[in-house]
Amino acid sequence: MSGSFEISFEIADDEWERSAALRHDAEAEPLFDCFYGHVQVSANGTRLFLEPYYMSVADLAVGLGQILVDRHLGTRGRAAFHEGEDNLVIDIVRDGDLVRVISNFEPERRLAVLLVDFERGVEAFIGEFLGRAAAWVDDPIGWNDLQVLAAFAETS
Repeated sequence: MSGSFEISFEIADDEWERSAALRHDAEAEPLFDCFYGHVQVSANGTRLFLEPYYMSVADLAVGLGQILVDRHLGTRGRAAFHEGEDNLVIDIVRDGDLVRVISNFEPERRLAVLLVDFERGVEAFIGEFLGRAAAWVDDPIGWNDLQVLAAFAETS
């Protein structure tokens, strides 16, 4: 089994501008206050959400990045992304070389992909987010909770 794992997102220009304006506000939290857009997660052409989900793209990037950095999945492990603003939970379950991705919002929609494809897809998503953020925001990986993404800046 080989395939693809992709996380696509669309952030409107006015949201990038709004997020950039908050960059040096000591009270602003990028995971909760910034970078809102529509997100879709897919594997081998199957989508996790029927419609793109509106959320903080930074929240998802940091959450998934932390899962990869901390190696939460082990050989037969489970990790979960918990959205900071809403009740969305994305469960990631590893069984050997296979990873299953399930959302609590649409649990009947399940994705299955090889671990290597999952990791590549998450890294590509984070790299794309960092690249686009850097075009709008001064030193995005130096901003509060976004610092965990520094581990991916060298590979993007």
